[in-house]
Amino acid sequence: ALEATDALKASTQCVPFCADRFIKTRHVEVKFWCLQTLCEAVHNGYDTVEDEHKTFLKQCLLSWLSTAPARPEEPIFIRNKGAQLMVLVMKREYPSHWPTFFTD
Repeated sequence: ALEATDALKASTQCVPFCADRFIKTRHVEVKFWCLQTLCEAVHNGYDTVEDEHKTFLKQCLLSWLSTAPARPEEPIFIRNKGAQLMVLVMKREYPSHWPTFFTD
């Protein structure tokens, strides 16, 4: 299992895979792993992520944020890790690549 997760982390499909699973799964363990993996990807190799994958990640984050009030039962550690990811993405994207960050 560890080899499979390490292979995914090294893959060019890591960001879209984890963003998609984060949005779709109901398992908090999977959500947290996806968020942690995305944080690592943004922090360590965001420059190599394809533009379409960056766009997909931003769309997933905005979707998650916009529906947060409908999920009051979501654990605080998921919300915290999601906020951490949002800040990491903002640091890389704003203002040059995502000038509408604060209005989106």
